[in-house]
Amino acid sequence: MTEYIYDKVPYDIRAFPNAHPRNLAAIGTLYGLSPTAVDHCRVLVLGCAQGGNLFPIATLYPGSEFIGIDNSERQIEAAQSTARTLGLSNTELHCMDILDIDERMGQFDYIIAHGIYSWIPGHVRDKVFQICKTLLTPNGIAYLSYNTLPGWHINGTVRDIMLYRFNDYKDPEEGVNQAIAYLEKITGIIPTQNNAYMFLLKQIQTQVSSNNHSYLLHEYLGEINDAFYFHEIVKKGEALDLQYLGDATFIGKEFTSQSPEISSKLNPISRDLIDFEQHFDFLVNRNFRCSLFCHKEISLHSRILESNPAKSLYFSSMAQVFDPPNGQRSTGISSFRNSGGGVMVEQNPLFQGAMKHLIAIYPEAMTFCQLVETQLPAYNQKNPVKDHALEQDVALLYTKLLQARAFSMINITADKPPVSTVDHDAGHRPIAVPFARIQAQSGNIVVSAWNENVGINELSCHLLTLLDGTRQIRELNQAMLSLYEDGTLNTPTDNTASAQGADLNKLVENGLESSLKFFAKSGLLISQ
Repeated sequence: MTEYIYDKVPYDIRAFPNAHPRNLAAIGTLYGLSPTAVDHCRVLVLGCAQGGNLFPIATLYPGSEFIGIDNSERQIEAAQSTARTLGLSNTELHCMDILDIDERMGQFDYIIAHGIYSWIPGHVRDKVFQICKTLLTPNGIAYLSYNTLPGWHINGTVRDIMLYRFNDYKDPEEGVNQAIAYLEKITGIIPTQNNAYMFLLKQIQTQVSSNNHSYLLHEYLGEINDAFYFHEIVKKGEALDLQYLGDATFIGKEFTSQSPEISSKLNPISRDLIDFEQHFDFLVNRNFRCSLFCHKEISLHSRILESNPAKSLYFSSMAQVFDPPNGQRSTGISSFRNSGGGVMVEQNPLFQGAMKHLIAIYPEAMTFCQLVETQLPAYNQKNPVKDHALEQDVALLYTKLLQARAFSMINITADKPPVSTVDHDAGHRPIAVPFARIQAQSGNIVVSAWNENVGINELSCHLLTLLDGTRQIRELNQAMLSLYEDGTLNTPTDNTASAQGADLNKLVENGLESSLKFFAKSGLLISQ
């Protein structure tokens, strides 16, 4: 039934920022690898579906070559149609079995296998590793995501509960509806208070109920869904002379989102990096990983990264400045909150300034050296120090930024996309990310130049499709006004005192300005 579900209810078109080659290249660089530049590389995407993670990359890197593989004819046909619409000449999409991939495809600088490993038979999993061994260039990087133990044990229980009802129905859509309702009933029978098992079960049930059917059908209700311990996956790679490079979602064993005390206690009982990360998985109950591999022959330098500032890498931040509670405001120290709600508190003044600057300039990014240059004048004025002390402060800033990466407060990438922050200049002709313009025609989730999924409203969907670089602001105003006049869009309302009595032209003008500012800040506009 798995293939039937896969064709009948295709994956939602989503991007995965951590699976972007610019992220893989950055992690490789931090560990001493010399990865191929993203703007002239070859990328193989296994299980590409409709191209949600492939097209946002391919459209912005015309000098690179992309090959997507999927065994669903329906999804590949949809992807090929999108590629034609985008006019891509650097992309090939093939409906084929992973088992049929061989050396005739050539070698690749980046191989991306997101969301397939845990959901395919064992012999196909072996083939995925074989592909990575055979088709990776000498300095290539392979990305492999999979459900991870011990965390997936409780998720697996939720899967079993849902399957118990889902399997009663032939139609997958009806089945998933019934499975969700059944799960909610089961987890609501026994109170979670003083019951750790039910508390965990209820947590997963709440997460599951908030997801769309496409995700649930493929993540939880497919015929195959296996989870693995991290060390088991590493050994699979080692058997084919592939070494573990790192994880796509965090950096290094010394930079975790947990307290330093935990790391200091794990170090004495850990034989090596693999042992440390496995122990850490036990402690945090990790249920998903995005592991990176490279060839065993590559000599990677020390995993202690503080003393190795990578001058070529770019730093950016989508975090928000999080005002501390009233009782703490007198300190002048700001906290920072990531998109998932996590909060980081760090009093270091140089770090405080650097974070606020990165947040203010997003979607722009800058190298570490550029970031330091922006902060030193004000820092030196407030903290006059000798050269050797300043050098130590700068080194400490680098360490704190790596910690911020572990907290998902910043991104560190091998390059930056050609984003535009011009949003409402009268003579400007805004251009939106090409793939986002296509997505906006049929949905309210689009992918930014940073490969982030961005939710937009109905007005923004219509506006985004118009941003192809041919229209100035006044022409966009007229085009949007026409959509209101012909009834395509409902007349905008604005109950603020300043807008009361305003005519439709003014409301449309204000709405356009607001939307373009949002697009620019979200990384949806690119430069000419």
